[in-house]
Amino acid sequence: MLKTLAGLVVGVAGAVLLASIVIDAEYLAFASDDFALRMGLSLVGLFMVHQGYRLVTSSRESGGRK
Repeated sequence: MLKTLAGLVVGVAGAVLLASIVIDAEYLAFASDDFALRMGLSLVGLFMVHQGYRLVTSSRESGGRK
């Protein structure tokens, strides 16, 4: 249960980060002119979404094997 909750939180945070980069959010104004920084933040967001997915699916797989 805890892995599922952590996975959801991390995945949603990564998705919000990616969406913020796409819509040029005000709080990411420091990265608006730097292409490398935006790509780095995008990779971090993708990594967070991936890790969240892995946490959720791993907790579902281990839940049936008690």
